[in-house]
Amino acid sequence: GFSMQPTSTTAPIGQAIATGQSAMGMLCQHMALASLALACENWQPTSSNEAEALRRLVSDTLDAAATQAADTGFTDIWQALRALRSALTTELSERASQLPEQITVNRNASVPALLLAQQLYADGTRADDLTRRANPIHPAFMPTSFEALSA
Repeated sequence: GFSMQPTSTTAPIGQAIATGQSAMGMLCQHMALASLALACENWQPTSSNEAEALRRLVSDTLDAAATQAADTGFTDIWQALRALRSALTTELSERASQLPEQITVNRNASVPALLLAQQLYADGTRADDLTRRANPIHPAFMPTSFEALSA
């Protein structure tokens, strides 16, 4: 969401300063996008829904930056941003396809997280994940409706 608003002037030195400010703003934006790409590489989503949400966000952000670069005549930067977008969206889509989906669990009554983990996954050790996702007052009193992993 960063944007530079250089001051406009007709003086030659003022125009040079405005050009420098715009160039520095674009450079900072492109470095932020590179950092975003590195963060995506190291991020470990827990569900396909999280990976898909990030893929859409990154795709839209890189599209906007690539369009801005193309509009200002920076063809090389446009090509690099499009290649980065393609690589990141492919990687995040592959990750999403290998992860379980997030589902809504609806129960008639409140039950302990340990029991829910055993019923849903046949694995009581997953109770901590259910507790983290549902954020109950206490793990013994899980809400009757919350989001959990499908597998």
